[in-house]
Amino acid sequence: MAANMEFFQALLAKMRAEFIGELPERCNNLDDLILTLEKFPQDSDAFDALYRGVHSLKGSGGTHDLSIITTICHQFENLLTEAASEKDFGASFASRALDFVDWLRKETIKGALVKTGGTAAAVQHQEDAQYLTFLLGGEMLAIGILGIKEIIEYASLTAVPMMPRFIRGVINLRGVVMPVVDLSARFGRKSSEITRRSCIVILEVESDGEVQDVGVVVDSVSEVLAIAASQIEPPPSFGTKIRADFISGMGKVNGKFVIILNADRVLSVDEMAMLVQTAD
Repeated sequence: MAANMEFFQALLAKMRAEFIGELPERCNNLDDLILTLEKFPQDSDAFDALYRGVHSLKGSGGTHDLSIITTICHQFENLLTEAASEKDFGASFASRALDFVDWLRKETIKGALVKTGGTAAAVQHQEDAQYLTFLLGGEMLAIGILGIKEIIEYASLTAVPMMPRFIRGVINLRGVVMPVVDLSARFGRKSSEITRRSCIVILEVESDGEVQDVGVVVDSVSEVLAIAASQIEPPPSFGTKIRADFISGMGKVNGKFVIILNADRVLSVDEMAMLVQTAD
């Protein structure tokens, strides 16, 4: 009996992981249908496909005990029903619908991060390590999930005078005040333009044996990927627009290379403190 229960639980866990893995592509499909419906509001096939897609996700969320997915999709269905009754699939509808899809994307990432005690749990016993991929200035980058605490929507920050350009400000997250770094500016590029998909990724970075929480602004989060160690090349000595010591390696994903960042170097508290003194 115990063996059967363990098998059943393992099967459910596998199905849940597969569902989470499929969600990014399914969200992309919903995006396409929303934009089609905005452009062609009389396209009943697009509406039906969109409704079916949302309804299917709602059911799967319940099956895999992902109540937040079910809740989002239930509200999404209400929006679709309202829009259909008013025959209004204009820009306002599209914006609200895309917001729901973005919400689903963020919850997908959270669901894929295996956490213990608020910090991403190590999966180092497996051959493949897991990485959060995200977009920055149109470029796909990655950070190992072990140091990621959570992902939050971009909110208004408290500006701090006399800070380097890459320090966007500070945020109070449940009583913990932490700096928020504009990752694009940290790389010497222009500051990130804030959009509805902008996120703050909360990371734990280590410096001199101490752990500090730091937020980083990214254009949007993509998905959590498993990359085998055999598919990671050493950092290149030239040819990238990012400092070599900021790069942990180059991961090969679907025939393309993704830059894997060394978060402790990028967010070095000591180096940033020195730059703050220089800015004074």
